[in-house]
Amino acid sequence: MNTHKIHKIGKLVIFAIIFASTLNAYSQNSGIKYTYDESGNRIKRSPGSETGIVVIEKENDSFKLQIFPNPTTGLFNIDVINFDSKFQVEIFNMVGSSILNREYSEKTTSINISNYPAGVYLVKVTIDGVSRHGKIVKK
Repeated sequence: MNTHKIHKIGKLVIFAIIFASTLNAYSQNSGIKYTYDESGNRIKRSPGSETGIVVIEKENDSFKLQIFPNPTTGLFNIDVINFDSKFQVEIFNMVGSSILNREYSEKTTSINISNYPAGVYLVKVTIDGVSRHGKIVKK
């Protein structure tokens, strides 16, 4: 096996481990709010205000992200809180392939993944070089 193939397989294994390690938390804990410190470590987990909404934020940071409803049948919303600029959304399937990569400017953006199979998808939102990740479960 050449080095390129080993590197590619290694990246896929790491991506699969990240998904597997957090799948249980996201599939069972709808409406949970996670707070992270500046290093990216989760420092707080608390109940959210509404079922099916995952809130992702950093401590001392005004950029917050809500993904709802979660789980979804295909149509879900991404709400960027306290930020009024363009942002990039990229969605990955469980294999690590990008299924969507677009720029948005609306504070609340609706995204439709109904043409994709049921499963867990990674949602990456990037604003000014800062990325936040969340998961969406499609029934």
